[in-house]
Amino acid sequence: VSPSRLAAAAADPTESRERDGRFGGFALPPRNEKLIRAALAAVFGELGGNGLWPSGQPIFTTRGRGNDVGNAFVFSPDLLASLIETLPPEAMRPHLGAVASHTAWLASHVVEELLPTGGRLMGWRSSHLPPEGGPLGWCTAQAVRCAARSRALVRTLLCADVLAELGGR
Repeated sequence: VSPSRLAAAAADPTESRERDGRFGGFALPPRNEKLIRAALAAVFGELGGNGLWPSGQPIFTTRGRGNDVGNAFVFSPDLLASLIETLPPEAMRPHLGAVASHTAWLASHVVEELLPTGGRLMGWRSSHLPPEGGPLGWCTAQAVRCAARSRALVRTLLCADVLAELGGR
């Protein structure tokens, strides 16, 4: 993409596209619903009975100081929240059982840490780390994001179903 084309696209605030309109002339093609359904079936087909996806391959292989990649795997709550945020709610409807399975994992894996002051920290810890230890900020943020997106998804689909059944708009 030439710099002049990017500048022209950025300078025209009236140009709007439903998706990916930021790079002038390089909008994504229309969504392929059949491909989305097949991809979601494949992704959710890999969800384990414990409500988590397997670790798979690390998302990076080095940290710059050797090959200890540590927690370089996709955290399941992040994956699920990203899918819910990206795709239309109806695309997720066939997978509500998997969403429920994952949120059950979230509910059963809250970690508590007692502080020396007598206070408590509550949150989540990555499923890719040893279970010993307290909650981690980034894991807790992703778990809360996933729970909020899952709740919004169910609420949206439930409202749509009630309106359809009662003849609403």
